[in-house]
This record gives sequence, C-alpha cells and structure tokens, in this order.
Amino acid sequence: MNFDKLYLVLNKCGFFNILHVLSLYKDYRVEKGEFYKKLTEFSNFNSFLRIKDKLLEKELILVDRHNEEEYIELTKKGRSVYDNQEINSIYLKKKVIKICRPR
Repeated sequence: MNFDKLYLVLNKCGFFNILHVLSLYKDYRVEKGEFYKKLTEFSNFNSFLRIKDKLLEKELILVDRHNEEEYIELTKKGRSVYDNQEINSIYLKKKVIKICRPR
C-alpha cells in the first residue's frame, strides 16, 4: 500500500479509534448500531462518516448486509495496518497524526 495515500487516511481524526473499536469484537465484525454506540465512547460519530469512504476504498473495512442488518468488519488489511508497529509509533509517540482522545 502506498504510504502517501495511506497517510491521507491516517491523518483523519478518529482513524485509530475506528480500527480499535472493530478490533474489540470477535471476528473483527460488529452490527452497525452497536459499532456506533461503542465508537461514541472514544470519538464522535462524524469521525466515522468523514473517513468511511476512504476506509472502504483502501479496503481497510467492509460494510455488508446480512438478514436485514448491516455489519462493519475490519479486513485483514485493516488488521495489519492497526497492528503495524511503525504506524502506531508515528500515531502515538511522534504525534504527527491528530489524536482524538476518548471522551
């Protein structure tokens, strides 16, 4: 994945909060309403709306429908980005990326 393009997504407020919330669930998959509820503990709802399309475009998340319910899933690529130590160090230690603090 091209780092310059990935940086545009990483630089958005709430990026790691979204990946973190998805990582809390079994199979990295959660019903949309429950996801929004949990996300609001860390970030606001708009943070997801701002970068949802970019996360889908980069195939970091997947939104699918099953039995009339929508689910949001962290893909394998999304998990590798979330678990990447270099990206985490940039995000947390150098504070190059905007950090949205839990409320």
